[in-house]
Amino acid sequence: MNSMRPHSLWILLFCLLSACASNDPLSDKSEPYTPPPAPDKDSIGYYLSQLDNAISGWNQAKLAVRDEEDERKVRAFERAIQRLSRQRFGELVAQLESGPPANRAVCAVALGFSDLDESLSPLLSALEDPSANVVSNALLGLGLLRRPETPLAQICYQFSRNPDAFTRNNAAFALQRILIAGGDDPCVQTSAREALLDPESAVRSKAALILYLVKDTESITSLGDLLYDDEIVVAAASATALAGLGADESYTGATARLMVASLEKVRPSHRVRILHELKRLHGSDLGEDSKPWRDWAYRLP
Repeated sequence: MNSMRPHSLWILLFCLLSACASNDPLSDKSEPYTPPPAPDKDSIGYYLSQLDNAISGWNQAKLAVRDEEDERKVRAFERAIQRLSRQRFGELVAQLESGPPANRAVCAVALGFSDLDESLSPLLSALEDPSANVVSNALLGLGLLRRPETPLAQICYQFSRNPDAFTRNNAAFALQRILIAGGDDPCVQTSAREALLDPESAVRSKAALILYLVKDTESITSLGDLLYDDEIVVAAASATALAGLGADESYTGATARLMVASLEKVRPSHRVRILHELKRLHGSDLGEDSKPWRDWAYRLP
């Protein structure tokens, strides 16, 4: 085993002590301490960092929502981001078009919060961005902007074809929000039907709700199959979609029978959510036992 000789050790200690002394800010021989320069609050970098921090705060608050107080926090973040995004709107557009990827990604979300019509065109152009992160954020931005006149073909493509699950989820979010605002396109139905088989549960659940939004009654059987999905978020979304489609009396019986048939076959957590939607469809509560629900459903045409 090698060992350091005593005189070598003393030399090393002397060198370390000398180095420490030379770096001591109180030493007479040290260089005067120069504090780092204050950040330039007018720079685009500082401005975008403020936006990025606010967007991160909004995202965390959104995920933690449990009550009305949490909802107020989310709305406060949204107002703050909107104010920031409008302050230097032109620079946001310029950065989205030609800035570095990290800047473009922040700008894509911020423009969605701006709630300005002028944000639509640059966000649509950003769907062709070479950065996958920018494309994903542009989809989120389009959903936040929720303009009914938004062309949906490219969003549908991202929803059903993008290899990244997070991007597909953001595309589904965009479609949901735009549909609720009054948007429409035949591609939505086709892409949502395909997305019912998506490996990502968040995408499957959003696909189920989208099919309800476009009143796709031809997908009722497929939605019934999703009641048995392993993920409760998917089963719950399917039950919500079936109850919504069943509001049309022509389909009340078909949707009710699918939900009732699942009650004795799904896990307890799923059963609770399906019963909740059955109560909404019926308009009253027939209790926890399956039999009254079955009797009602099978009397329907």
